[in-house]
Amino acid sequence: KMLGCFIFLQSIVLLYLKNDDLMSLVNPKNFSSVPKSEKCAICLWGLPRAFKAIVLPSLVRNVIEPNAKYNCDYFVHFHDLGFEAAGRSGAGGVVNTSEIYLLQEKVEEVARNASMSVLPTVKFTSDTEENFWNIYRDLMKKLRETKDEKGKLLYFPHKAGSYVFPSTMDNIVKMWHSIQSSWNLMQSFENKGGLRYKQVAMIRSDVLYATPIDIYDVIDNRTVVVPGFARYDVNDRMIYGPYNAVKIWASTRFESLDKHVQLVKEKEYGFGMHSERFLQYTLFPQIRKDNYSIVEHESICFLRARANNVVRLTDCDNNALLTIPFKVMSHESKVKIIENILGRSCHGIVSERIPQVLNCTIP
Repeated sequence: KMLGCFIFLQSIVLLYLKNDDLMSLVNPKNFSSVPKSEKCAICLWGLPRAFKAIVLPSLVRNVIEPNAKYNCDYFVHFHDLGFEAAGRSGAGGVVNTSEIYLLQEKVEEVARNASMSVLPTVKFTSDTEENFWNIYRDLMKKLRETKDEKGKLLYFPHKAGSYVFPSTMDNIVKMWHSIQSSWNLMQSFENKGGLRYKQVAMIRSDVLYATPIDIYDVIDNRTVVVPGFARYDVNDRMIYGPYNAVKIWASTRFESLDKHVQLVKEKEYGFGMHSERFLQYTLFPQIRKDNYSIVEHESICFLRARANNVVRLTDCDNNALLTIPFKVMSHESKVKIIENILGRSCHGIVSERIPQVLNCTIP
């Protein structure tokens, strides 16, 4: 009963507190604990669905502004895809990838408002569909055709009921490529400038950030943070923490793949390169082996935006820590928070291929 009351009060707080007040409640950390000479980076990856209409306002409110005091640099990789077909993740639609470049203007605007003497660096890189396949054609052939001793596909997670062959597996490789490319862009900038980032966040470019994210909210420099929702059995959608720990998450997937599928064949046959199990069995153990701890954040929530300008309302409900306010909120309360972040009204909850999405198309 006490926990239920606490979650209810958190929900009320999210509805009515100003963003600065909410940051101090969720992340009670003393800014002076972060060395002024320490450099940080925020890397964005993925396909920037509904970026201007939905993602960018939430990035400003709940990522860029909360971290402006640290003067983090930003590194972005995106898939330059003009249209997304309907599929496992939604109804599809037009993707205006050029909107991602609006990020630089907003980062610099927030930095000026925070009286930063030096503006953050913002860098972009991208790949077309053709370029992606030129890079990965041989690997994709291997993933699609290699079979195990039982005659089953070795890499495809055929026991994962929601996975569709071959598109889900293709999308995992695209995700890995985008994550690693944003990391490589950051690393290239480091090498040219002779600097080294100490704290790094890897975040998506296709979500509405519903709660503030402070990438220094865990003072311990041996701890990385992942979300506490969508735990299947772990969340694979974001990470932040010390450079060397995040490096494992961001840059070692392809080199670890063959060893992983042999491991998972023994532990959970039929799950191949299942995304969350890849972290659970391969990447997270390696992070812990290097003496870092992994914690699940007690309140962070972000909701996937789709190309047709809808937001998935239930993303933080499923397999979530009980402390996450969005888990127990009514849809009406979620809509109020989303509309407050966007600074405009949306057009109601609709049912498509995926139920319980909020239509936030700009008229």
